[in-house]
Amino acid sequence: MGFLDKFFHKKPAFDQGETDANPLMAPIEIFARNFTNNGGKFLLAKNDKEIQILLKAILMEEEKERFFYTDETVKNALLQELPHTSNLKDGDIFVSFTEHLIKEMGGIMISSIHTDGLSVSDFPKTVVFIARPTQLVNDLEEGMAIINQRFKQLNTPPPQVHTLNHFNENPEDVYRKNAYLILLHE
Repeated sequence: MGFLDKFFHKKPAFDQGETDANPLMAPIEIFARNFTNNGGKFLLAKNDKEIQILLKAILMEEEKERFFYTDETVKNALLQELPHTSNLKDGDIFVSFTEHLIKEMGGIMISSIHTDGLSVSDFPKTVVFIARPTQLVNDLEEGMAIINQRFKQLNTPPPQVHTLNHFNENPEDVYRKNAYLILLHE
């Protein structure tokens, strides 16, 4: 039994339809339910030090050697004390920030800003995304509207955007990843 097994169970963390029956469920809880029902692993952290502890535990749980990153901000903020590389061929687990968390589908929206233009199919089979509750949006339309507005203000074209919402590693599907989300809830 691995360190993270106490967090991850084979059955989904929430029952299907629980949200509809409970209108008081917080939006982040709805996202977490949908994300875990899609096969993702949802973790909470209060600060960068807790994120680093979780990243180390994920590395051990997955029996991997080092993280792969494309964003220097990720490296500088979180990976200084952990084995890491910017070389795709040498990395075992991709770690990145996100654009948005899509509540209704339990998906993660990332852009070419975070992936350095790489396709999702190029990533290692295991990925870790780090986000804040303020990045939660209701649906894809809202997420794209925010991205388009932000880049319109910068007078630059919006980046290429990917939405991931089917997790659990599948060797026959290069887009399906074993995904973790660490929510930084300060």
